Amino acid sequence: MIALEALLLTVNSSSPNGELSYRFALNGSSVLFKCPINLDRSVGFKKMKELYNNRSKIIHGSEVDSSKLIEQSVECEIWLREVLRRLGVMLKIDHPYNKVGAWEQMIWD
Repeated sequence: MIALEALLLTVNSSSPNGELSYRFALNGSSVLFKCPINLDRSVGFKKMKELYNNRSKIIHGSEVDSSKLIEQSVECEIWLREVLRRLGVMLKIDHPYNKVGAWEQMIWD
């Protein structure tokens, strides 16, 4: 989860302004849509938002359904692997976390 957070919540080499769960879900669903698993953007957005919300609950001491965490941990591992593969074939200067507007561009491409 921390690795996905670091990748998906970095814009122009710094943290973005705005709601983090929204950005995490939007950026994550956009890059996963481009991966071989071809996760539907709307499904991906919902799943990424749930993942980030559960992360926040854990960090802030709220209760989380343990069966859901097991499912999400498996998905998180798969998603991280796919994101790393996708970004790994890109030139470093084209990584969306290095350029302003690059995450947004990925949404429209």
